[in-house]
Amino acid sequence: MVISTKTWNKLTPEQQQILETAAKKSEAYQQKLWEKIDADTRAQAKAMGGEIVKVDKAPFRAAVQPLFDDFKKDPKQAALLEKFDNAAQ
Repeated sequence: MVISTKTWNKLTPEQQQILETAAKKSEAYQQKLWEKIDADTRAQAKAMGGEIVKVDKAPFRAAVQPLFDDFKKDPKQAALLEKFDNAAQ
């Protein structure tokens, strides 16, 4: 969900809570949909003779680590990177 701070602040606490609850439910539903689409697509690819290859991410992470270290010097960028890392786990 995307909403401007100006609009958000015009809402009552009850309205804000309703939107927060709906957003959390929507996120969970979208995650289930994505997992099903992913599983179905993988099965279809395998049925057509495709091979699913799992890539080792460690070499890439090592190569971009200096860039991440630079980003982390800025508190806002560090917070954003932390959110990305948490979401990826």
